[in-house]
Amino acid sequence: MVSRGGSRRARRLHERSSRSASLDPHGHPQPLRPGACARHPCDLDLEIDHAKKEIRGAVVLSLDRRDHESPLILDAKGLAIESVTGSDGSVRLWQLGPEDKNIGSALTIELVWADTSVRLAYHTTSRSDALQVAGS
Repeated sequence: MVSRGGSRRARRLHERSSRSASLDPHGHPQPLRPGACARHPCDLDLEIDHAKKEIRGAVVLSLDRRDHESPLILDAKGLAIESVTGSDGSVRLWQLGPEDKNIGSALTIELVWADTSVRLAYHTTSRSDALQVAGS
């Protein structure tokens, strides 16, 4: 977890993530919930390292925010999150919740009022699903 606001803020972030994660058994995001963020087409940049059997990438998600107080909640399964930044390029507080064997972990991102996008940098791990590298 990246923490810039202390443990009380991280606890609030986890509590909000836990409340919204129970509505849909197929994923952590809750797009129909009034406070959720909807994601539109994204900008994706990937690099495949065949020697390491790893994919590194960054994605910029454009946001349609219904409630500027709510965090962004995404599914993350078998990914190592390297960094999360907001529209202004500043680091955002984020947390990976407990892992569910079917849908992975809830990646909860604390946004600031003016965020219209978020950038996530990440790489795959040995636990990443739907990833096969020739010769494995």
